[in-house]
Amino acid sequence: MEEKIRILLVDDEPDFLETMGFKLHAKGYYVSIASNGQSAIQITREESLHIVLLDINLPGMDGIETLRHIREFNQTVPVILLSAFHEVGEFFVSEEKTPQLKELKISGFFFKDGGFEELLEKIETTLKTKET
Repeated sequence: MEEKIRILLVDDEPDFLETMGFKLHAKGYYVSIASNGQSAIQITREESLHIVLLDINLPGMDGIETLRHIREFNQTVPVILLSAFHEVGEFFVSEEKTPQLKELKISGFFFKDGGFEELLEKIETTLKTKET
């Protein structure tokens, strides 16, 4: 029997978490949910995850700082950053943080206005890339 892909979905918007969590689960993924950076770090420590979908703009500890903490103990889990904004700047990724993304080994971005099929494609592509 094939192991279910384990996804951690991190976002502070309850509607987004509920909708995306439901859709991912319906596609056969095992989905853990976190609404802040601290919870995301704890779940990543405790669970064997295949991929993390991490919102950049979290309250308190933002997504990049959360990822920095995750990378202290897990260098290999693929992470796709989520954002509602397309522009580099205050609400997406400031220019001074852009170089940090390379060292934090992100696997890509998903903009929340994209379709669910686009997110599935990013997840599957990321997981296939990790396997090779």
